[in-house]
Amino acid sequence: MGKSKIQSQSVLGGTLILLIANLAVKIIGAGFKIPLTNLIGDHGMGYFNSGYSVYAGVFIIATAGLPVAVSRMVSESMALGRLKETKRIFFIAYLIFIVIGILGSCVLFFGARQIEAITDLPGTYMVIQAIAPALLFVSLMSVYRGFFQGMSNMAPTAVSEVVEALGKLVVGYLLAYLLLGISDQVAATGAVTGVTFGTFAGFIVLMSIYMKKKKDIYADMDKEQTIRSRRKILWDMVKIAIPITISASVLTLTNLTDLALVGNRLASIEHLLSEDRVTLYGRYTAKAVTMYNMPPTLVMSLCLALVPAVARAYTLGDKRQVKSTAEQALKMTILFGTPCAVGMAVLAPPILQLMFATTDATLLLRLVCPAILFVSMVLVCNSLLQATGNVWIPVVNIFIAGVAKIAVNWILIGIPSVNINGAPIGTSVCYFIYMSLNLFYVIKITKANPLKGLLRIAVSVAVMGAVAWGVYWVGSLLLTGTGRIETGIKLVAAIGVGALVYGMMLLAMGTITKEEIGVLPKGEKIVRLLQKMKLLRG
Repeated sequence: MGKSKIQSQSVLGGTLILLIANLAVKIIGAGFKIPLTNLIGDHGMGYFNSGYSVYAGVFIIATAGLPVAVSRMVSESMALGRLKETKRIFFIAYLIFIVIGILGSCVLFFGARQIEAITDLPGTYMVIQAIAPALLFVSLMSVYRGFFQGMSNMAPTAVSEVVEALGKLVVGYLLAYLLLGISDQVAATGAVTGVTFGTFAGFIVLMSIYMKKKKDIYADMDKEQTIRSRRKILWDMVKIAIPITISASVLTLTNLTDLALVGNRLASIEHLLSEDRVTLYGRYTAKAVTMYNMPPTLVMSLCLALVPAVARAYTLGDKRQVKSTAEQALKMTILFGTPCAVGMAVLAPPILQLMFATTDATLLLRLVCPAILFVSMVLVCNSLLQATGNVWIPVVNIFIAGVAKIAVNWILIGIPSVNINGAPIGTSVCYFIYMSLNLFYVIKITKANPLKGLLRIAVSVAVMGAVAWGVYWVGSLLLTGTGRIETGIKLVAAIGVGALVYGMMLLAMGTITKEEIGVLPKGEKIVRLLQKMKLLRG
């Protein structure tokens, strides 16, 4: 049975590699988005985010399903020893994505004026046209990433993500700075051009890695292997990709409808508001959404490593491994997502003050914070369902959740006293419903029990939140200044002490076991140290 020489990592190892990369990407992203918001303001970010949201929507519709299909099919072929088949899967996917990328870019570029009219956010067409070419480069990157992830090699994805983020930061911010004197619209267009450049740089990196490793990847390929025909591979790819694409498309179309709905509903009450709708939309998306999006995107590290691992175990009929991996993934997500949601809600004012030198989006951020946990759970549940072949379940679930989101937003945003605050409420409601429905099926299919230790986690998070708030309050008595330096010192102290208390509570209550710590790098040494300090049971 042929075996590739390409490096392979465990679920945990792959997750850690992607987590480190995503942390770097988040830091770089914050170094782009936050200064950019301060540079071009809420009004300029209204242009930037409205155009970027359209691009992201078309991108997800075009590319959501195939990378997962490639990852899963490559993983299954590797598990069955069909190395030659992985090569055929890659080239079929590549051809499909070239067509999708070109068509999608053309739709965005030539349809920018029509899209601007639909969203009722005037002046966004230039931003949409500037970001249109990025769809082609991201499409091609998706093939490489899906291929390497299917082989459980997360390093190429990690490297490309960092390069992409750096390209966006350097080129985007520089252009925005140089063009700011012309208008907010032109500056936003310059900023989004950096996104296009970043995707191009990421594509070049991935293509170079593949060309360099191609010989080693296929070194042990058996020419006499019995593999699926091109038609069969294409059909299997489509069967996996279509429901995933539909699921993502429903959510994306919901978000795009939501974008148009927010603009239209705010327009209907704009005469009763003190600020224009572009500014309100920009404040929500540039500040509240930017901060709320940070934690869930880190969960994608786990999801990308999860699909090939669970698919491999499921293909080989190892139900015990599927159950164990699912339980670990759900527990890791709850352990991570819950304190992020509570901590960001408790410390929302100083976080916004530090990042944006204003607290005008405090309520918006607090209202959307519950969705941090809900979205994180949705991402993991979707990966588990897709890896076990149940790709149609999320389609139905997101349709139900999407309808709820549109209904809540339509009602709440149209109330003048609520206005833009209805958007984060709709988001939280949407993802709570989506998470609940997905979780029901994950438990039913994998037999995993995500409720183990849930009460102990809740108690630990509650104590953490109270301690973090208390530390910041005490810090405010000692450091009365409200500048960024004083705010940063108090915030770092609150987060640091809160995180330490959370970790100690988890250990003291036995929520984290020595077996779970033992699988970490240097895990055995960590276990011995914690046992010496009497912080770990057993």
